[in-house]
Amino acid sequence: MDASVGVIARSYTVAFHGVEAKKIEVQVALSSGIPAFNLVGLPDKAVSEAKERVRAAIGALGLALPAKRITVNLSPADLLKTGSHFDLPIALTLMAAMDVLPREQIEGQYSLGELSLDGSLVPVTGALPAALAAAADECGLICPKSCGPEAAWVDAARVLAPHNLLELINHFAGRAVLSEAAPGEVQGIEDHRDMRDVRGQEKAKRALEVAGGGRAPSANGRPAGFREINDGRADTGAFATTFSERGAGNVYDPFTCGRAGGGWDFTPTALSRPAPHGEHGGHGRRWARGAAG
Repeated sequence: MDASVGVIARSYTVAFHGVEAKKIEVQVALSSGIPAFNLVGLPDKAVSEAKERVRAAIGALGLALPAKRITVNLSPADLLKTGSHFDLPIALTLMAAMDVLPREQIEGQYSLGELSLDGSLVPVTGALPAALAAAADECGLICPKSCGPEAAWVDAARVLAPHNLLELINHFAGRAVLSEAAPGEVQGIEDHRDMRDVRGQEKAKRALEVAGGGRAPSANGRPAGFREINDGRADTGAFATTFSERGAGNVYDPFTCGRAGGGWDFTPTALSRPAPHGEHGGHGRRWARGAAG
């Protein structure tokens, strides 16, 4: 090993693309030079901010980062990394490079989870596909406590679900060994649907946003898969042309290109002409009702 590179530690996590969990190798190198903390490998803003969360969480344990040049690489480097679940694998690999955790054991682990500044683990989505990826690679999985019951449904994966980083340190030191998580009811997930839940499908999501923000009808009808992608994520009440029409049930349905409560017709033959300002009691251009005349 090149002496200028110094210590290198590795562990694994996943990047989510649709429902697929792609294997990501987290590499940490401690080298001589001006002290710095660099994160590379095409991270997005949330992943880039992991540096500060990791620094604070390790500091909460009474540990100080080494006065060396710290380089974290998320490989493969040409794959975009998104989400806060990279916090835990970066912290574990860094602590392995610092010899706080046994390097050989961390190298056989997948992990995901967000870090609080006090070192506790915050639940994230994607524990089940991460467990499937870990099982396929014959590795264990470390995730936040509330994610353990979900990940444990994959029998082939050995799942550890600690509350915080201190529990992990005590586990690997043999002072307080954690038991494997048991399958159970998924906790910490609100019954709330959001457009951010949809991975990929950028054009379809963009069309929904345009329809909701600008009330733009689609003359060719509902695009394939729109209802499945929406699935309650976009409130159809948001498509009402005015608040008064919303109360009357005259809500524009972006999937059928017509009014959910009847009345307005947004078919190509009925789209006649833009109404002049103020014709329907409002400001701006609105579509006139009925045939052109």
